[in-house]
Amino acid sequence: MVDPLIKETRSALELLLVETEQEIARLLQVAIQTKTSINRHSLTSSLPPEILSEIFVLCCQPNYNAIGGVDRQGICPLRLSAVCKAWRELAWTTSRLWSVIILIFPNPHALHLEEIFASWIERAGNQPLSIRYDIRGNGLLDRLIRPQDTLKWKNVSIFIPSESLPVIKKYDYFPLLEHLSIRVRAASSDKYDLENFDIFNPFSLPSITRLHVPQYLRRFKHNSMWLQLRTFSASTIGHEQLWDILFSAEFLEVFNANSLEPHSKGNIPETVNHSYLRRLVLKEVDSGTLNLLLSTPGISTPNLEDLTIEISYGSPDSTSLSNFITSLHQLRRFKVKYDDHHDPEWFFHWLLNIPSLTELHVETSTRAITNIVSALGNPASTETKMEYLPLLVDLTITGFFWGSNFMVKDIPEMLAYRSSGLSPSISRLKRAFIHQKSRPFSNEDLEAFRTASLGDLAFTVVDSWNGAHRI
Repeated sequence: MVDPLIKETRSALELLLVETEQEIARLLQVAIQTKTSINRHSLTSSLPPEILSEIFVLCCQPNYNAIGGVDRQGICPLRLSAVCKAWRELAWTTSRLWSVIILIFPNPHALHLEEIFASWIERAGNQPLSIRYDIRGNGLLDRLIRPQDTLKWKNVSIFIPSESLPVIKKYDYFPLLEHLSIRVRAASSDKYDLENFDIFNPFSLPSITRLHVPQYLRRFKHNSMWLQLRTFSASTIGHEQLWDILFSAEFLEVFNANSLEPHSKGNIPETVNHSYLRRLVLKEVDSGTLNLLLSTPGISTPNLEDLTIEISYGSPDSTSLSNFITSLHQLRRFKVKYDDHHDPEWFFHWLLNIPSLTELHVETSTRAITNIVSALGNPASTETKMEYLPLLVDLTITGFFWGSNFMVKDIPEMLAYRSSGLSPSISRLKRAFIHQKSRPFSNEDLEAFRTASLGDLAFTVVDSWNGAHRI
């Protein structure tokens, strides 16, 4: 038989538990109401929905660049919609938030990815689409490339396996597309190309202004589409195709070749004069190809402001290169990389005689850098000092300083001479950046940098072991 006192106590405790749970539920409701009241009286909640939606759009705006296209977003709209119910309702009905689609190696085990993707596109409505797609396989690509969606493409960068190319080749009309970047993952043995991808014409791409194509594009048809282009980039292209494009795209402002290779189908027929080109990037180019490109006849770009040349092999003809460089009277930024470890006499002779330069990046052999530093440094009493790079503001020197302690010592001495007020060269220099690739800077090196009288110069040294040191 149960003790009446125990039975009474148990009933009282159960009643107390029920009352406590009810009180907890009531307090939770009070907390929700309090938070809602606080949100309603916050500055952001007092904003009209159309203003708040504009702020949302600005927060989710991705970065863009002329070659790569859409970059990562600072804030994903899904994060905004998780703040509160009001924000979620507003975000889900703001179609511009969902007009940017970035798919970069998503988790292959993510649940319902295709459903989320379909819902995302649906929320975008009729907004022009900006897309970055970098996924192995065709699962989501088939969903992305549909007639009703390709008609809304505006800024599209896709990086796909070569076997996915047939999926893209189904369509040939992109009325809103302004930026198209196609990159293909393929082994050297793959034979896929874009020759039968017949969209490079004014009907298929009536709005195109920026175009990047992979290494498989070997020839071009001259048509009015090229007159629309302001930026052209290629993973790999021959020097003759470069000439063809500059000849056809006469309003082009940026040309970028990640690899420039020789193609022999005959001589370049005439010099192409391109007065609109402002930036020219030539990477992984051997000296023979560079000689063919810059020799007469070749190319003339009198208004070029930004030039990158990365020579991977051999020593180019000094006359052709020097004549080309010295004809660039508007050149402001020059980045040059020369991998050969020989001492190219031509290298620093024309490099230092570009009076319009404000920014110079040099990566070359130790001996070539030694000559540059020596030319800019304090001359011997018997030497006549030349005026080099009078407008230069930014200087970056990168090299493999193999066992060249004298070289490391000469750099702060050169910079200190520049800061002394006696140097006729680089007198406007504001920032210097030295990158040592072969070994870490020693404590003696760093002490030499710290004790040099550099005035107002912002000086940074970097090595691959210890990172950056701001002096």
